Amino acid sequence: MLDKIEINKISQVAYVPKDITVSELGRLLSFEGFVCGYSPVRDFQLPLVDCVLQRVPNLYWLKYGGLEDLCVGGVFTTKTNRKIVLKHVPRAAAGSDLKRFFIGSEQQVGNFDEVIMKIFSIPESELWGVVFFDTSAACLNFIRHVYAQGVRPLFMKIAEEGESQGVSRSLNLVKHRNHVVCIKLSGLKGMVHAEKRMIDAYPHIMDIHWANRNAEAEILDETIIEPDALRELFKKTGQLFMDQQSVPNRSEKKLLQFLERNPC
Repeated sequence: MLDKIEINKISQVAYVPKDITVSELGRLLSFEGFVCGYSPVRDFQLPLVDCVLQRVPNLYWLKYGGLEDLCVGGVFTTKTNRKIVLKHVPRAAAGSDLKRFFIGSEQQVGNFDEVIMKIFSIPESELWGVVFFDTSAACLNFIRHVYAQGVRPLFMKIAEEGESQGVSRSLNLVKHRNHVVCIKLSGLKGMVHAEKRMIDAYPHIMDIHWANRNAEAEILDETIIEPDALRELFKKTGQLFMDQQSVPNRSEKKLLQFLERNPC
């Protein structure tokens, strides 16, 4: 099965050819105890290369980052059939970072033949928490506190008014508040427990429920993790989660033009 992709377990990267879909990549990696950390906001049956070219957002961006972070190299063929190898080395050692120029280019300058993706060990533990507050401002302060403490959740959602009551009803909770933060922790078992203790110690929580039963976790997975929730979180938190990826600069564009004119 693994003849379709190549995995470097030491560097923790996978070499993914252009015909592998996101769902197939996840399945192949799971056989070796890894995940790719990428969950597209639409259609798992899309080839991973198409997602990279379209820069399809990652539902698990809060923990793993976007495709600019997860894709660390590859082989790119321009429209003039010039092959450019984007090596998996630090940018300072490789010169201009053409990778960020090609990601999201939507085949305007060419196509990826292969992408090199970061991979991660399958999380030992996952835990959902439903945190209740009295005001929307309290929810945002909690999220700022979480990030200030170095916690990187797999997913978060702010639910307010009727939506927050729907979360309580789905879990058969007696408690009702108009403002809720749903947060999913993921990682090493000891790390998840440490993050849980940090959240429990936050002084301004009105109430909190940890989904320790599998049925509760499944309900939250199905109802909370969706693109609109992530989009709304970014909208409400402003600069806290803004992507710092800069656009390609003039020298990088000139380098690409040089490579086109002077094939090796």
